[in-house]
Amino acid sequence: MAWDNSASSLQLYLLGPLRLVREGQAITALRRSKSHALLSYLAVTGSSQRRSTLAALLWPDYADRQAAMSLRTALSDLRKLVGDQLEVTGQSVSLRREVLWLDVAQFDALLKRTGDDEADALQLQAAVSLYAGDFLAGFHVPGAPEFEHWVVSERERLRQAMLTALQTLAAWHAQQRDLAASLDQLTRLLAMEPASEAGHRQKMVVLARMGQRSAALTHRRQPDRPCSAQRPRARSLAAVGHELDA
Repeated sequence: MAWDNSASSLQLYLLGPLRLVREGQAITALRRSKSHALLSYLAVTGSSQRRSTLAALLWPDYADRQAAMSLRTALSDLRKLVGDQLEVTGQSVSLRREVLWLDVAQFDALLKRTGDDEADALQLQAAVSLYAGDFLAGFHVPGAPEFEHWVVSERERLRQAMLTALQTLAAWHAQQRDLAASLDQLTRLLAMEPASEAGHRQKMVVLARMGQRSAALTHRRQPDRPCSAQRPRARSLAAVGHELDA
């Protein structure tokens, strides 16, 4: 089930640049980048984390005692923001998910299939509308390589999910003969992933079905975008183009 952000006074946006919103107003309650990193990690993982793990994740170059002190400072920052919804013991830390609305959790929930094609399409449309950019775009935490590795991994997971959703929506709209909507999804997909062979093929077919054969052929003849398998892609697009020429 998708989350209802009206039920939470605090919203955390991580798709695109990090934003915190409370009651419709952007807030800057956390001034330290590692406090933001800690909040993001606890919110996305949604599970209890050992204090020693968090200290090592964000302050790997500090001595244990200094890292533990830095973690306490960051936890104090978070408690000012979320109150007793931050559960801290001598060994672990967890954040009660119901304390905030998280766009990543909403995005993931909307991608779950219901078994009804029309309902699935509506959920996918809501999901892609929510995707404002790559996960934690422009956010960096110097001196925390393991955290950065987690960010990159999560960013790629969400990005691939977004590309799949766009491609699925494009196919759905084409099936429903809403070719303009299909083209919109493919245009967004190719802006994100210019090397998508499947996206280029779908766009050529949709343009042809819209009666824009010259645009479809022009798209085929555009120089190939960078991709990991240039020659197979060129042959595949050429094959589609030959079908349009027929």
